[in-house]
Formats: sequence, structure tokens, C-alpha cells
Amino acid sequence: MSCWLLLADQKSYGFDDLTRNKKAVWDGITGAPAQKHLRGFKKGDRAMVYHTAPDKAVVLPPEAKIQLKVSTTHEAMLSIDGQAELPLNSGDEVRVKLSPYVARFLRIRPRGYFYSYLESRLKGKK
Repeated sequence: MSCWLLLADQKSYGFDDLTRNKKAVWDGITGAPAQKHLRGFKKGDRAMVYHTAPDKAVVLPPEAKIQLKVSTTHEAMLSIDGQAELPLNSGDEVRVKLSPYVARFLRIRPRGYFYSYLESRLKGKK
């Protein structure tokens, strides 16, 4: 079984649309490389959909390991939290896994503030 990371444009079909509809048919994919990879999907494969909206994050279980192979004919760049930028070439691989480091946060606001703020951001409110 394979696991695919798919990119969706928030403007053409947003996260709220998918949440409301529960499922969708992707029929507007016209790029040859994307169509080639779609033909590689098999029944039972998993798919994670990443929406390009900046207020949506990809959330994975702790044991998840993501490996992306770059396939491009133009300039590609890996941006990490908007800080580090690394140029990528076709054939390069990017591997993502759980970090062995733990971040601890100091609470300076009321107990529920973080979650209510996070929820408002995920719903597209500022």
C-alpha cells in the first residue's frame, strides 16, 4: 500500500468544500506528470491532501514518515517554516519524520486561549 501526498488549490476546491461534501472526484488534473502519477494509484492506497492555503497544516500521526521525490523541469525550492530555503533538482528526495526534539511552551494566556486561537486560524479567521 502506498501513501500519496496530494496538493489541492484552495481557490478551486477548498478544505471547507471537502469537509462539507465528505468526498470528491478530482477531474481537473491536466498536467502530464500529475496524470502519470495518478495512474499509479491502486485501490487501498492512502492519500493525504494538502491545501495551499497558508492557514491549513498537514497533520500526521507520530509514526508517519514522508518521502518525496522531486520531479520538475523548472526551479524548485524547499522552504522550511519560511526560514531556510534549499534549492531542489529533479531526482532529489526530501524525507520528513518525527523529530527527536521536544518543544515546551510557557503559557502566559488563559488555558483555552491557544486552542481557540488555533481553531480560529484553521477556520480562516484572524
